[in-house]
Formats: sequence, structure tokens, C-alpha cells
Amino acid sequence: RLPNNISAGSYFGGRKPEDGRIDWSQSAAEVYNLIRAVAPPYPGAFTEFGGQRLVVASARRLHAAPGKSAPTEVGLHVVEGRIVARCGDGGWIAVHRLTHNGAEVTPEALQALAHRITPSPST
Repeated sequence: RLPNNISAGSYFGGRKPEDGRIDWSQSAAEVYNLIRAVAPPYPGAFTEFGGQRLVVASARRLHAAPGKSAPTEVGLHVVEGRIVARCGDGGWIAVHRLTHNGAEVTPEALQALAHRITPSPST
């Protein structure tokens, strides 16, 4: 047994809650790894959507676009009745469990929230 040489550095500053924020401009692999790293029982990876903090508690990487009408913008979307996220490299994440304050967010609820924050076209 040898004592640690602290002058060489042996301490990590620790995680902060902000370290769980999802940056959708990153690659699908990076986003997926973050989600897995901080999944429950840890606080979970989170994103802001419509002014609400949503936690991605469970997800999987997709190897193809989730549908023919898949959006091109990064972030959360509802495509063909399921919650997905497009990442900065064009990759996709299927979100299996999304929560807000511990309650499940359904695809319908996410779509309703998206409609509330999307400005309607001027006439």
C-alpha cells in the first residue's frame, strides 16, 4: 500500500446538478451516454422545454430516422405518436420515459406543450 501523492492531483470537484443538462447539439452517442450516466436513481438528464424542466429517465439510440416526416431541428419531438429527440449529428434518440416533477409526460402532453410555445403564423 502506498499513500496517494496529493500534489499530483487526486480530488475530483464532484458533479453539479447542471452537469445533467442535455445539449442536443451534441452527437446522439454523447447525449445517450449522458442519459445513461445520470439515469435514476440519480437525478437524471434534463432539458428545458416550454419553460419546464423535463427529465429523460430512459432512452435508446435509434439507428434510423423515426419516420418519413421527421423534423430537422435538434431537440424533443413527437413523431408517429412517440417521443424522440434529434441530436446535432443528425442522430436520433427514442425517449422511453420522460418526466416532469416526477410525473410521466405522454407524447400527447409533450405535443400540447409544444403547441403552446410555438408561435402561430400571422395572418
